[in-house]
Amino acid sequence: MGNFSRGYQITCFIIAIFISECLCGELLISPNQKVIKMPVGESVLITCKGADDPLLYSSLQWLDPNNKTILNDDPLKKDRLLIEHMRGNTLALIFNNLKENEAGKYTCIGRYSNTQPVSKSFEIQTKVTITWEDAPLQQYPIVGSNYKIKCRVTANPAPTVEWKRNDNKIPKSDRYVFYTDGLFINNVTESDDGIYTCRAMVLETGELKERHIKLEVQTPPTIDKSQMNSTLEVVDGEEANVKCVAYGKPPPSYTWIHLSTNKNLESADRFSVNKITGVLTITRVSREDDGNVQCIASNPGGTAEAEVKLTVIVKPQVLDIRNISVAVGREAKLECRALGNPLPQMSFWKIGAPSRLVVGGQPEDNSVIVENFNDVEKGQAVATLIISPLKKHHDGLYTCIANNKGGESKKNGHLTVEYPPSFVNTPMKEAWTWSRRPVNLSCIAESIPNATISWRLNGKDIERNTNFRKYGNGPSSALLVTPFDPKYYGIYECVAYNTHGTERHEIPLREAFVPSEILQAKMDVVTATTITFSFIGPSNPGGLPIKAFQVQYKGERQSWNDAKNKTWPFDSPYIL
Repeated sequence: MGNFSRGYQITCFIIAIFISECLCGELLISPNQKVIKMPVGESVLITCKGADDPLLYSSLQWLDPNNKTILNDDPLKKDRLLIEHMRGNTLALIFNNLKENEAGKYTCIGRYSNTQPVSKSFEIQTKVTITWEDAPLQQYPIVGSNYKIKCRVTANPAPTVEWKRNDNKIPKSDRYVFYTDGLFINNVTESDDGIYTCRAMVLETGELKERHIKLEVQTPPTIDKSQMNSTLEVVDGEEANVKCVAYGKPPPSYTWIHLSTNKNLESADRFSVNKITGVLTITRVSREDDGNVQCIASNPGGTAEAEVKLTVIVKPQVLDIRNISVAVGREAKLECRALGNPLPQMSFWKIGAPSRLVVGGQPEDNSVIVENFNDVEKGQAVATLIISPLKKHHDGLYTCIANNKGGESKKNGHLTVEYPPSFVNTPMKEAWTWSRRPVNLSCIAESIPNATISWRLNGKDIERNTNFRKYGNGPSSALLVTPFDPKYYGIYECVAYNTHGTERHEIPLREAFVPSEILQAKMDVVTATTITFSFIGPSNPGGLPIKAFQVQYKGERQSWNDAKNKTWPFDSPYIL
């Protein structure tokens, strides 16, 4: 029994020595803290090495909170959680951009003297500083809506959030409701504009941050229809501006649509849109622009729409007007047609007249009538000038005039009044010659169309008589007569004819002689310096009227070779 006891004691001694030797291996972790607190997002370096001779330690590894070996080839943690071997047989654990979910107990394990396992653990605790996750600096609620001012803030430990407006604390009320991620406002009004302060506090750490949020209440656009036309007339070919005025916050931008094609006019030819002022400019109006266009004013708060009916005024265009020729006494019709939108008003004006012709009969000449009507099928306005019975003074140039809101158009048409020949304006009524002197007989025949003229002597045609020389066959003509024989004196006829008739004009050719002697010359009044005569003309003036009296006189002692001549026109004072 005693031997047994001694053996027991020896055994225990050996065990005690073994245990004491196992405590010799120990790992050191730096920083030497059981709990390491680090902010999320920071980078952290933790090292592990043997407490004594580093060469006695081998197979060093780091284990994550799930006791899994941390490897550099883990795709989920690559470049973020790394293992790095450093000098002195030191194994580093590196956190790049520490995450909140990476908090926990991490263990460094290895072997001491290649036999004894050794380990050392530490706990990493993450702390999240106040972070604005969703808190835009500018926010835009719409008037009349319910709106939550966004301010989602995170921290670990959890933060406490308070709200201020324009540096005044916001109390809880029916309008203001506090949520963890923002401030809810019931029925936003324009007066809610302002600076809102979202204050986050972590009482455990003493951290405090404020976020100043500018709240701008937006109002949807409203179009001021008092400043724009619901209908607008624009002129074909000209420039036109169409206004659209809207108010809103922020100021709206503008878009114009042609409703018939649903086309955005901003990109259309001939159109430009000022997105700031809302003015639609049509650089050259076309007929196809007729119809409704829509103004759309928009901002983030909404849209407003208004329509404008465009009526394209097409300037009048007078179509070709024909010249006409009508015989006197008949009815003449001069028709004129014109295009335009709206169809133009039509009228006539005779060039040189003081005023335009009126519709219906003319007050000063009821033989002239103007009729107007619209040819709906052809889309033309028609005016007709009717004159019956036609007279010579109606001949002339007539202007057809078309008027509408777009302007005026004119074209001229000629009315030619045809009539038979007339010698009203032929001045030669008779002719005289003497001593076989040649004489020209002339006549002018007025007519439309021009008349042809022939000559006769004492009722006989002399057109082919070579003793006469004829100049001109109409409307004027001259006949050169050389009276070699008394038979060339007589009644000459100028005969004019056209399609409407024949007219004759007689020119007597008479032979003239030298006047006979003056029957009497007497002195009526004698003064110291003058003598007034009176004459009784010749008994035979020679066929022509007496044109003048001529006297020859000399002094008492002068020769007739030195005599002087004096001529007085007939029937004038005869004073010498």
